[in-house]
Amino acid sequence: MNAGAETEVDPPVDGDSSAAESGSNEVSGGRSDPSPLNQGEILRTLATVEKDSKAIAESFSSLFASLRSTLSEVTIKNQFLANEGSLMVVIGYRKLS
Repeated sequence: MNAGAETEVDPPVDGDSSAAESGSNEVSGGRSDPSPLNQGEILRTLATVEKDSKAIAESFSSLFASLRSTLSEVTIKNQFLANEGSLMVVIGYRKLS
């Protein structure tokens, strides 16, 4: 499709254009505006999503804190073992001399 080409808009399915004039909640594309009831449902759903998102974020935060703690512990143990090995080499060297 080239940029200057015009596109045709399909007519309404029922062929009656009086719905737009009669003040219905229907907008282009056959969708309807949210009624107050639908807006309330949307707000409840958003509140649930927000609450769930917060719980997920707290869970991930806890998980990463646990991982940092475990990684730190492993790093300290590895450093201790490396230093202990170096100390054994030094002690062994002194015994030989």
